[in-house]
Amino acid sequence: MMAMIRSILLLLLIKYSVVYTNNLCPSSCKCTENSATCTSTNFTRFEGLILTLKISKPNDPITIKGQIFNVSGLQHLNSISIEHASVFAIDETALKPLQSLSSLSFINSTIPIFNNSNVFAAIPKLRMLQLTDCALRKFDFVKSNSLEELNLSQNQIVNISQNTFLNVPYLTFINLDNNLVSSIHPNAFAQLPNLQDVTLAYNNISNIPRDLFQNNTEIISINLSNNPLKEVYFNLDADLEKLVLRSCQLQTFTENFAKNLISLNYLDLSNNSVKLPSGLFDKMEELIFIDLSRNNLTNLDPFTFQLNIRLQKIILDYNNFGEFPELKSQSNFPTENFSCKQCGIVQIARDAFKHFPFLITLDLSYNKIGDSSLAIFQQLQSLTKLDLSYNSILRIPPSTFVNSQALTTINLAGNPLKSIDTRIFQHNPYLKTLDVSFCGLQQIWQQPIKANLNSLLHLYIANNSLTSISTRDLQVIPFLQELDVSKNPLHCDEVLHNATSWLIKHNVEPSRNSLKWKTHEELNTDEKHEKTESSWKFLIKERCLDEYYFDTLEDDEEEIDTFDSADKGNSSTFDDNDIENSEEDDEYDDCDDNLCASILFKTGQKSDSPLLEMVLIFIATALSVLLLVVNIFLYFYRRKLITCIIKVPHVKIPWLNSNNRHKHSGSVYQPLSEEKLESTSMVSDVVPPHIPVLGV
Repeated sequence: MMAMIRSILLLLLIKYSVVYTNNLCPSSCKCTENSATCTSTNFTRFEGLILTLKISKPNDPITIKGQIFNVSGLQHLNSISIEHASVFAIDETALKPLQSLSSLSFINSTIPIFNNSNVFAAIPKLRMLQLTDCALRKFDFVKSNSLEELNLSQNQIVNISQNTFLNVPYLTFINLDNNLVSSIHPNAFAQLPNLQDVTLAYNNISNIPRDLFQNNTEIISINLSNNPLKEVYFNLDADLEKLVLRSCQLQTFTENFAKNLISLNYLDLSNNSVKLPSGLFDKMEELIFIDLSRNNLTNLDPFTFQLNIRLQKIILDYNNFGEFPELKSQSNFPTENFSCKQCGIVQIARDAFKHFPFLITLDLSYNKIGDSSLAIFQQLQSLTKLDLSYNSILRIPPSTFVNSQALTTINLAGNPLKSIDTRIFQHNPYLKTLDVSFCGLQQIWQQPIKANLNSLLHLYIANNSLTSISTRDLQVIPFLQELDVSKNPLHCDEVLHNATSWLIKHNVEPSRNSLKWKTHEELNTDEKHEKTESSWKFLIKERCLDEYYFDTLEDDEEEIDTFDSADKGNSSTFDDNDIENSEEDDEYDDCDDNLCASILFKTGQKSDSPLLEMVLIFIATALSVLLLVVNIFLYFYRRKLITCIIKVPHVKIPWLNSNNRHKHSGSVYQPLSEEKLESTSMVSDVVPPHIPVLGV
């Protein structure tokens, strides 16, 4: 009884706590610790301290005026975001009380034309203003001496005039991406001495005024991507660090312009048609990142990067070099990432990467590299990830990766290999992933097998010409965790059966490309084993549905100790369940692929909602126990085997009318004990106290 009372009190406490918490926030808002998201501006009061306020998708147009933010809990707001709204008016008096506001955003909203330039000037600490996707056509209506960051992206601004930023002199960052800008006044940024970062990507700018950034001595980053510039040249008195000119239709990148970029560390010239004259990057000694992909380059000068001794990442993808030369330098490059994917490379100089001893990732995929170019890896001692996929490699000499002992991932997919010599990787103790898909393999390992690959965890051999996978093939990779054998013409025979049993025993999972799970829950060891078993059974059934009867629970499974000894005792006899299982398997042979896949996937699979099952079982058990206890109590109570300690009051009903006759409603009445005493006394008043006895 006391436990029940405590439970009721706890539920009441939780209920009223929730109600109290909800009362801290207006009905149109959802509040967390220091933030609120509202669908209306009809604020009442906030009991807590709100620092971040978002007004999103209000049902009605909003008007920002009067005392709208003069509400308890909003006195210390530092961020307001209005999204997907129609704003009719913004009054400076409404923003004036927000003395701590530093960030104001209007996103995908319609805002009015400001007739008063002091609207945002009333906010003394405003640092960031965002007007994104608001259909703005101009920006000369804002005045603020505190504003530092301005985001005007995704609007309809066409012209940037001399007065556009005149009233925001302390800007450091301007974002004008995705507008319609086609004209920029030479003095558009002249009044912004603190400007550091400008992005004008995805506009219609065809010409950059030469002196546009002349007065911006603090500028460090310029992004002009996706503008039809064709050529670029502007004067700089600053130490520019980042320049992005991606997809600008550039045909020239002059040496006169390049020599002024002495502090540049990030250069993106991708997707243009620039030429690389000798010494173009010589003055960029601070260069760390360079992207020259998709420029139709046909020749790479060996001295292109000779003075760029700080380069960390080089991208040369989608060019057409033919031959890849030795990249020379006065000292070793610190480069860690090098990519020349689909560069038309046929031959690579033996010492091409002689000065790249720290290279970690190398991507040379989709070229025409042959066996003769594989000597380059003798000098790459730090290499961990190598992609040589889709080249013309027929055979890999065993000594290819002897010095690249740090390799963890090798992709050889799409090369015309017939088999893999395990000696190739015997000096790579950290190799975990090997991809030899689409290679035309007729057998996995070259025979005889000379070495095991004990470190390999992931093997991809899909889309080959493999007709058989033996347990000996799998014993080469004893610690394998994932295997992809899909799209191979495997024979449905005892060899495949034994190989699959080996995979189940060692808990090897099929590749995710072969089978998609229906759950993302973390599996324990037992569940993981059942998933693995079910998935391999599914895949083999799918492959061998009409050719070979496959069952991972047959008696020969016991011979390789796949299951516990408890299962062995149950498999010694052939009972009715075995007959039923056999009949079910026969039915699988006649069903369509989708139905069979569904049946096989569900076989042996645990519930996707184990927690729900446990809760339902607990509730059902509790109700059953409660019902049993109540029935037992009533049984004993009816037989007066339990003394009732609760005194139940009896209602005394007068059953005599004024004529001392019983009232009768049609039913038989048995008087209560209390009434029997009274009726006895009443009768004694009428009957004489003495009844004569015969003979007295």
